[in-house]
Amino acid sequence: MKSLLNIIKGITFSAIILGAITSCMARKEYERPKNVVDEKLFRTDMLPSDSATIANVSWKEIFTDPILQGHISKALENNLDIRIALESINSAEAYLKQSKAAYQPTLSIGPNYTFQTQSINTQFGQIIGERRYVNQFDITGNITWEADIWGKLRAQEKAQLATYLGTVAAHKAVKSSLVASIASAYYQLLTFDAQKKIITETIAVREKNLETTKALKASGTLTEVAVQQSEALVFNAKSLLIDIDTQIQLLENTMSLLMGESSHTIERSTLEGQNLPIDLKLGYPSQLLA
Repeated sequence: MKSLLNIIKGITFSAIILGAITSCMARKEYERPKNVVDEKLFRTDMLPSDSATIANVSWKEIFTDPILQGHISKALENNLDIRIALESINSAEAYLKQSKAAYQPTLSIGPNYTFQTQSINTQFGQIIGERRYVNQFDITGNITWEADIWGKLRAQEKAQLATYLGTVAAHKAVKSSLVASIASAYYQLLTFDAQKKIITETIAVREKNLETTKALKASGTLTEVAVQQSEALVFNAKSLLIDIDTQIQLLENTMSLLMGESSHTIERSTLEGQNLPIDLKLGYPSQLLA
């Protein structure tokens, strides 16, 4: 009677332990809550509803300069960061396929070869009186299949899918950053070109003023101080021109590096010829995030 009670207690205790393990391993599927974002918490001006946002506008519609578009397209093809991001996408896609293949049975087959020889110095070798050689060939196969009872494989697939989507988003972020860098450097070049034009005209005007000042000094109207002041203005303008040329070369080197090319002069238009869209809707934060 006591042994029967001990058996029942043991079965009950095992059932409790199994139930505890099951409750620990089983988990509830996560469901993303709906309607979490409240725009009133983030925006106070409450823009009018507009489905067209800058997040959905192509960079070709924003940067309409054909020369700039050519530079951006070349950078998207040759930039090393873009290529690294594309290879990361391919790697993540391969891992995603691998996680999906985990649902399928695994079959492994391999040949084996064994070579044995018996020494004549052993007892068995002395009995037979000669060395014998044994060649053994065999092929073994093994098939396994894992039942996804606790959702391990599904969790792995979701994790790999999230990683894949993350690499895709990172690729888009790299492209957006590259497009912004090329466009920013291009418009800075146009700005420096406009400044260089103004400085060049200023130098010409100040050199004529210097000639006039020297002529007035020769006639006794002005002193040497006025001449030196005019020369200082000319030298100041020329120093600004040197600084502008340096900035232009640095930007051209930057753009060449972003486009994956050796340093060269960047083709560009003029600042006056730019036609940028003025009416751009920023949209709502949730749309920009999406």
